[in-house]
Amino acid sequence: MSEKLLVVILSSRNGEDRVRQGLILTRDLKKLDFLREIRLLFYGSGVEWLALDLSGEVKDLLEEVKGLGVEIAACSANVRELGLDLDVQEQGVKIVGAPIYIADRLSEGFTIMTF
Repeated sequence: MSEKLLVVILSSRNGEDRVRQGLILTRDLKKLDFLREIRLLFYGSGVEWLALDLSGEVKDLLEEVKGLGVEIAACSANVRELGLDLDVQEQGVKIVGAPIYIADRLSEGFTIMTF
């Protein structure tokens, strides 16, 4: 069994329940220290969740996950396409080339879950 998990948020804003579940899982696994490492990647339409105008439970969960020290990354192409460069940078989210980021995590033995 892998001791490393990459949670990938792909769901757009109309998939709030899936995003919420992904963030809850990330938070709980980090808090309970079940895994050696857990990371979070916003990819595709999932990058919409990093807009600064976001409010509500998803924003609160995202802040909580950040506060636990989980590395949070976002796909550079999707960030640029949605015009969210400043929003993402202001939140301290790492902007990455997603295909390479995912390939690197796989080579490091990460399991990937998508929401």
